[in-house]
Amino acid sequence: MMEGQQSPEVSHDPGDASGNPFLRLRSRTLIWWMIVGSIVVFVVAALAGLILPLDSMESATGGIVVEIAIHGLVVAWIVWACRNADIDLGRFVGRVPAGYNWLPAAGLLAITFIFSIGSLVVTAYGLSRVSPELLESLLTAGAPDPDSMISSVWWVIGAVAVAPVLEEVLFRGVFLSRWGVKWGIGTAIVVSSAIFGILHLDVAGAMALGVIASLLYLQSRTLIVPIAFHAANNLVATGAMFMPGSDEPWTFADELAEIEAMALPGLAMVAVTLPVLIWYVRRHWPSRDAEIPYIKE
Repeated sequence: MMEGQQSPEVSHDPGDASGNPFLRLRSRTLIWWMIVGSIVVFVVAALAGLILPLDSMESATGGIVVEIAIHGLVVAWIVWACRNADIDLGRFVGRVPAGYNWLPAAGLLAITFIFSIGSLVVTAYGLSRVSPELLESLLTAGAPDPDSMISSVWWVIGAVAVAPVLEEVLFRGVFLSRWGVKWGIGTAIVVSSAIFGILHLDVAGAMALGVIASLLYLQSRTLIVPIAFHAANNLVATGAMFMPGSDEPWTFADELAEIEAMALPGLAMVAVTLPVLIWYVRRHWPSRDAEIPYIKE
């Protein structure tokens, strides 16, 4: 049933729409917001490329500006949607939990990260056998320009700071809360994490991170914890990518050779860590009548 229809909506919160603002939030408006906003951004960028001597659509700096504009559209929609539904942004994000035990989260981060590395290798190996051209385009898409310091710095900032905050607020905050009152918390975790995974090269690893981050959000009742978890994950991954290596130019053939060599170890990583993740998820999976943190607080 579409959101816009007038049929009664299933709510898993005892309050009515006046007491649960997420019943009034319409997540699908993000689609139209992004379509219209992206068209405006790219038209402005194209016009700027005609006026300015530097082609803003092809330069590293121009690409960064466009990316920032797209992120800005998402932020603007979140603020607009929350205010339109009378959602208190401070209460929505939450505070740093006093006395929170970060040690289990650190151990969980290690398990999730190892699983993600293994699943990424397995996924890349499968793509290398089916469509090497697609794999090459996916590996190079969004990668920093090695000849541009600005591009590299922005890539690190985006991966470690911008993406964790924006994605956690959007997926674990808005979508989980909205779909949680519409379909139930369990379904909302699965759907929001699946969409989050599809938007990444490592679908399985990203989906696992999404599920774990959702459970951390429900346990701590603040987005600060999943944001920190996500940022730490990206920090480790980014640090590994920038570790010093050979001075020889790295080719896609070298990448394929490394992927093939890591296929079995990657499969072993998945085999060892997946049971731990399944155990954790089953142990902490919310009950059918669980409430979203915004209401439960």
